[in-house]
Amino acid sequence: MENFVMTRGDTLAFGVELEGVAAQEIDAVYFSVKADRNDTNYVFQKTLGNGVEIVDENHLSIRTSPLDTATLEPNNYYYDLQIDIGNDTYTILAGKLTIKKGITEE
Repeated sequence: MENFVMTRGDTLAFGVELEGVAAQEIDAVYFSVKADRNDTNYVFQKTLGNGVEIVDENHLSIRTSPLDTATLEPNNYYYDLQIDIGNDTYTILAGKLTIKKGITEE
């Protein structure tokens, strides 16, 4: 489990090293954020070409836009990072995303 803390309306960017799978095998990637683990709706979701990029055969890059969190209430949210390869689905990262109110906000 990996927890992230960020300021509302900022960019969150991080890399993920893949182990046991090559990026070329990946069919889909989802970085999904929910207010509660049991919610059916996403607060926001990033996918390949929309915030998730394959850097090379062993690395992914995930980037949120400031617009993804600009209107969120400061609170704890929950995320996971899922990859699909053929008929298989792997959750390779999960944790808590804490959104804090910034000092400099418009």
